[in-house]
Amino acid sequence: GLQSIFTINVDHNPDNLELSRVGIRLNQSFIIITENLTYNVMNLGDPIFRSDQSVMYGDDVLIELDMSVTSQSLMIYLIGLGISLELTRDLVNSSNTLTLDATSYNRAFGEICGLCGTLEGNLLYSDGKTILLSRNMVNVEDFALSWRVTPENQIVREGRRECGALGNDTVVGDPLFTVPLYLPNNRLKQVSLCYEIHGAVNKVFNLVSDRCVLVNAMYISMNNPDLGNVISTIGVKAVDNKGRCIDIVVSLSEQCIPLVDSQPLMYYNKYGISVVKHNSQRKVSLSVPNCENEQLVMRILCKTIAGQEMIDFEITRGLNLRPTSHGLIGQFWNIPVNVTSYHTELPEVVRDYYNPENLFLVTVDNPISTRDPRQFIGELLSRSWDSSPISCLYVGNSQGGRLRDIPGPRDSVIEGRYTDYRVSDGLLGIDFMYSQFDTDMCY
Repeated sequence: GLQSIFTINVDHNPDNLELSRVGIRLNQSFIIITENLTYNVMNLGDPIFRSDQSVMYGDDVLIELDMSVTSQSLMIYLIGLGISLELTRDLVNSSNTLTLDATSYNRAFGEICGLCGTLEGNLLYSDGKTILLSRNMVNVEDFALSWRVTPENQIVREGRRECGALGNDTVVGDPLFTVPLYLPNNRLKQVSLCYEIHGAVNKVFNLVSDRCVLVNAMYISMNNPDLGNVISTIGVKAVDNKGRCIDIVVSLSEQCIPLVDSQPLMYYNKYGISVVKHNSQRKVSLSVPNCENEQLVMRILCKTIAGQEMIDFEITRGLNLRPTSHGLIGQFWNIPVNVTSYHTELPEVVRDYYNPENLFLVTVDNPISTRDPRQFIGELLSRSWDSSPISCLYVGNSQGGRLRDIPGPRDSVIEGRYTDYRVSDGLLGIDFMYSQFDTDMCY
């Protein structure tokens, strides 16, 4: 970036080295763009929403979101610097990978450095030494590492995935949960906890409850009630950077068009809260601050499979959920979980069902729980509910119950009973046993 004026930093997915997040600094102002092209701004002043769907911040920054059938792009014009940035995401291949193109169109030429060079064809090491590309003698790794930036406050744990989901078993209903575990000093890495919560028809259950955000889900029966339940509506209450409570509702009955404070909107981006309805897909991306500098990023997908309407909910970036967060999903985020090998001999009646080498004892010690740590048995499989290649510890069926009749600890997978997560005061309510939402944080 321009020295002491303008910088662009990027995060890469450690699994495939693809671009996953972009941070832009303009003096003391910041723009952070996530892989689904939602963005959060800090210290840019109040936004001016224009009739063409673009957003203007003062006289210096213009942001435009363009949608098409095949792609989605976010244009950022840094007018005072003469620099334009285009971030593009491919919708045809359902990729969340970002492509970043930077262009300089006036006085910034020759003053820019970094991995993108001067934007006029020249590359330089961080010490200012020019790379002569025509000789093709540059060490790519040395060049890249010379521009590596170490975060001042690193909160991402090594080997820690941040994605979790509530999906649906389309054969027998059964909302299915897949939550990444934090396993410090454990030989199992990149493993998720997989369990079922069938819920109850026409009842609201809490998925995530933290200091400044909550996510609730409405359960309904499938078209054939004998087959189980699915999710029909998601309600989100979040505190923005102005201290206001913003309500967001996504429902099958509204064709997956988000309601922001009861207003149907295809796009919303104010004071740290971003909501984007994707035109070409029945999908909504959300980003909320949760009273932190890092964003909590979520995705809601409205689906029709074999004639059955349903909603899937995903947390695509859960860094800022506190260890004290709760809910059917939120209680497993960012708390240490101990997983050890299972050493008890299996009774003959279940030997044909399980390989003892794939069985593990799971111990969960929630820091806000007044109860003793709970323990249960999990079966390690190489695929999750949707057959994606994610190692899963299958730990329960029905309402978070145990696996068959395996000897050993048989505590509930979730804290308490599933009925403890039933929200009594509606889709956007906060009244359930383990609620963490602080109403004093917003007005």
